[in-house]
Amino acid sequence: MKKNLQFTTIQATFTILCFCLVQTTALFSQTISEWRSAASGDLANAGGTVWEKNVLGTWTLQAAAAKPSGSSNVTIRAGHTITLSATTSILNLTIETGATFNSTAAATAPITLRVGASSTADITAGFINNIVVIQNDGTFGATGTGGANGGINLEVAKECRTMTLQGSGVCFIGRTRFLYPNANSPATFNINQSMWLGLAGSGSFTAYYNNAANTATENNIINLAASKTVTLVTGGSFHGSVSSTTPTSNAQGTMTYNISGTLDLTATASGGLQTSTSGTPSLNLNIKSGGLMKLGTSFAAYRGANSGSINMTIESGGIVDGTLLTTGVTNNSSALNTGYTWFVTQGTGVLKLPVSATSQTFPIGSSSTSYNPVTMNNGGGTVYSANVSTGNTPSGLPDVTKAINRTWTVSPAATADLNFGFNTGEGNASCVLTDGMGLYNSSGGAWTSLGTATPSVPSSGATSYQVGYSAVAFAGTIFNLSNTTSIPVELMSFKAFVKNNANALTWVTASERSNAAFDIERSNNGLDFQVIGTVKGAGTSAKVTTYNFSDDAPLPVSYYRLRQIDLDGKETPSKILTVTRTGAGKVVLNKLYPSVAHDVLTLDMTLNGATTVSIYDASGRLVVSKQLGDVSGSIVEPLNVNGLANGVYMLNVQSGGVRLMQRFVKQ
Repeated sequence: MKKNLQFTTIQATFTILCFCLVQTTALFSQTISEWRSAASGDLANAGGTVWEKNVLGTWTLQAAAAKPSGSSNVTIRAGHTITLSATTSILNLTIETGATFNSTAAATAPITLRVGASSTADITAGFINNIVVIQNDGTFGATGTGGANGGINLEVAKECRTMTLQGSGVCFIGRTRFLYPNANSPATFNINQSMWLGLAGSGSFTAYYNNAANTATENNIINLAASKTVTLVTGGSFHGSVSSTTPTSNAQGTMTYNISGTLDLTATASGGLQTSTSGTPSLNLNIKSGGLMKLGTSFAAYRGANSGSINMTIESGGIVDGTLLTTGVTNNSSALNTGYTWFVTQGTGVLKLPVSATSQTFPIGSSSTSYNPVTMNNGGGTVYSANVSTGNTPSGLPDVTKAINRTWTVSPAATADLNFGFNTGEGNASCVLTDGMGLYNSSGGAWTSLGTATPSVPSSGATSYQVGYSAVAFAGTIFNLSNTTSIPVELMSFKAFVKNNANALTWVTASERSNAAFDIERSNNGLDFQVIGTVKGAGTSAKVTTYNFSDDAPLPVSYYRLRQIDLDGKETPSKILTVTRTGAGKVVLNKLYPSVAHDVLTLDMTLNGATTVSIYDASGRLVVSKQLGDVSGSIVEPLNVNGLANGVYMLNVQSGGVRLMQRFVKQ
């Protein structure tokens, strides 16, 4: 009897447990429901029976009024097309291979699909901090950029903590954004599938919900995966509308874009980042290693509130390609706490911009507090890449303690006007920021001195100092600044010309420091120079000083240069000038083009006699020699330089006893 009673008790307990399990399962199925398409139709199930629902493990066809909700995981099955006709919230979404999820609207006026739940009731039911997935192996939106409809506004719902778009399908929708956040912020959108966004308007690709319901704690993140591309159409905009005069007043929090794939803005006419005038907004744009952001015709970074910040970083291996920019990168410097908004470049990360007859500024810096721009002008219409980093690499400067603690790279090699910006505190131990600053260039090995200039203080206050160099021919892509061997003389002009039976030389200095003298050197071939006179220097002087020298026994063709000598014996040569006297034979190198030669260098010359054209490399070694015969008059002569290594070369033209020389760059 006792055993029977014990068995009855165990059986009753088991029955209760089973009942509780069934009840728990039923409660769970009511909380998160599974839906799948039974046929093509409308998501709202209007006009037909569209949906099946998983009820206790069995798929059951639902009535016409039944439809998924914010507590539903939805699957669109192969061969079915489901359309979106009104704003709808769901949890997860699966689009199988051969399935289509579209809308009844065009991409220019998209209908909202919120993924990850999106209502007070959902929060009450426990749908917070959701981690959801859109598994798209079919068609999400239209079938292509010219396809019909595609008008889906994909929102990361405010209950969603992380949403991931992935799969082997295609995604052509109107826009994507975050719904304004709640206490579950931050929210993250991982894009592991290429997307095409067809909305021509404000914020077609954005981490910002530009709405009065915003809060100041909008901490959203967008991660674009490697090898994936997000493309905006004409008129689309990245982040939101950008205006220096009417910034948005809706509060922003912290929003971050991590671009490991390609963000293609080339079809856009405006784009950029702008903070609000309220809250403490922080916008972060990170072009990761292998990432590429392709800009349209303009790009701006505006701060609407002094308390906000915009941080743009190009990590090593990342690229911001501004080839199509027509106005450069614009900003509102007056509103920034630390000057301009710029791109911080790291390692091999570069900013690419077009450079022509108008000066182009590369707004780059080595950190978020150090602005070190490069400004170029070469008139060639070439796209250049530039970056800057802290330190002096490669090693080998004459005295690194006197250098600016920055290294710039500019590519490709060319002849151009260059201007560099640096700041107080960025010089190495013995560097005097106000002294003459030598420009040094390298290809990764030895350094070449390209001239000296005195830094100035810019009126804009963007940087502490700027220093510029004119018509610099550079073969390497690496630049450093140092006053290690700088000329302590600011040479304003240097001229040489025929005067009666002599050749006259005149030069003017704006200032001098410890200047002992100038040696005047002359050559008959532009290579071998001898001292023909010395003029005493002014020592140390802050006033304009004019010097003169007369060569009373000039050569038919004379090459002149000055050699400035410091009081401590250091010497620095000037540029070379040429004077050809009447009767020495009319020989003129009218034009040499292009300034950066690739395969052919073209010579436009006026000659007078037997002519030889030679090319010497940087070490003085003869690498090309061509006999033109006896030529009298004008001639255009192409010269094949395809076989030469990249670098700086000296062209030597000798005709009728007259020698002309000019430097050019081979790339």
